Amino acid sequence: MLVFFARRIVCFCVGVLLVAPVICRLNQSSCASQETVEKLLSVIDHPNVRLFLNLIALCEGTNSASSLNAGPACLDDYHVSFTWKRFPSFSCHPGELGIKHTVVKNKGCCDEYSLVSSAAGRYQFITKTWHMIARELKINEIEKNYAPYLRRLYKKIHKLYKEANPGCCFYFRNYSDMYREKFNPFFQDLGAVYLLYKLGVLDAILLGKIERIIPLIARLWASFPDKQNHSFFKNQKARSYSWIMSQYYKAKLSMRAQKK
Repeated sequence: MLVFFARRIVCFCVGVLLVAPVICRLNQSSCASQETVEKLLSVIDHPNVRLFLNLIALCEGTNSASSLNAGPACLDDYHVSFTWKRFPSFSCHPGELGIKHTVVKNKGCCDEYSLVSSAAGRYQFITKTWHMIARELKINEIEKNYAPYLRRLYKKIHKLYKEANPGCCFYFRNYSDMYREKFNPFFQDLGAVYLLYKLGVLDAILLGKIERIIPLIARLWASFPDKQNHSFFKNQKARSYSWIMSQYYKAKLSMRAQKK
């Protein structure tokens, strides 16, 4: 089975992120149906989906917020590439320009080993994985096919951002920015949600019942633990299950308190 992998050292030695279609459903390569894309567009701004996307970023070290919440992310989070280097433009995935970064780690008493990756963006997509997402979602045609959805979504995201970040500039100057740059924050979020959909865990995330899906997420991101509380990937480190769930529960309690 082909495994596309991405590696990225994350904060506090969490380990390396690997975003990869690694199980049967993820390996199915076919264009997403109109029904699927419409579902993704309808839930991408759902509080539980936003919270889980922020949880992924928190685990991987690409979340700049001081605490986990369900608010929109900061623009800087989407500019991060492997080894925390920034790329200047959202026009395309940096890997398409041949950009890769290398870091050397020492295993302690063992030999050093190098990690080389094209991983980029808030969810550290490698070039091959991003190409798969862009192809199956038909990102180049998404505005033409789903303009009414995108216009409504643009207004909702703009409102959410202004409420969460008063006085800050919205990361889209205008509506056309939402689809002109093919690796922009909106498409990065959409790509991550699409991977979660393909993995079969999106419905559980929408319901806020993530306790049993964490080991499945471990097959996508190395900072999530498997059933043995280890990274699914060799020589990588994962956050503990208890730490992830404690962060999630605290954020959910905060969300409930804000509603009162």
